[in-house]
Amino acid sequence: MPKYKRVPGWPHYRVGDDGSLWSICSQGTNNQNSKMTPELNQKIKRRLKEGTTTKKQLAKEFNVCKVLIFRVQNGYYNNRPKQWRRLKGMKSGDGHIYARLTDAKTGTVSPSAGIHRLVLMAFVGPCPNGMECCHYNDIADDNRLDNLRWDTRKNNHVDMIRHGTVSRKITNGKLSDKQVRQIRKCIPPRGRKRVSAANKDRDQKRTQLIHHLAIQFRVCPTTIAKVANRVYYNSVK
Repeated sequence: MPKYKRVPGWPHYRVGDDGSLWSICSQGTNNQNSKMTPELNQKIKRRLKEGTTTKKQLAKEFNVCKVLIFRVQNGYYNNRPKQWRRLKGMKSGDGHIYARLTDAKTGTVSPSAGIHRLVLMAFVGPCPNGMECCHYNDIADDNRLDNLRWDTRKNNHVDMIRHGTVSRKITNGKLSDKQVRQIRKCIPPRGRKRVSAANKDRDQKRTQLIHHLAIQFRVCPTTIAKVANRVYYNSVK
């Protein structure tokens, strides 16, 4: 059975040693359901019973969406137990899986967080200065605890060399405009997509092509992915 621990600083989320990410926040548009507390539920019920205010006005008064007011009226939140649900996350161009966390009390949304980092933060501790999250098998979406460690960027490149995902001769030289155009011709830009069985084969081929180009141009795979997505060299047409 997998073991679970809460994500530090985000008590409504947990990660498993199998690389899974879970949320106990209620699912809904802009996470509006997570704002509902028993006290707020009772307040809205009392105002609805008075009948002196419209649902639109109540939504504005309590800073919630109108759908939430209808749910209170229909008893949606009455003794409704919260259950953990697994989050799929979104896969980036270099193969890592990211997710955004939401504070259920304040509604604050975090920047995109790598699930691999969340697993290490929960089970091992904060990232030491000068280190990063490394995968032993160099498979970016394999976020099992046994496959992760905090280590230096140099040792991370040693793993890449050992697995043949990057050349031994890594240079810090800039890519030429011609090389940038060639990379973008081979790999069209794309945004983050939800993980699904339908996209698995296509994502795997894309990752293999990124690693092939990384070896060809003697840069790391992340650079190739960011060039393709126009994060780097955006001025090159």
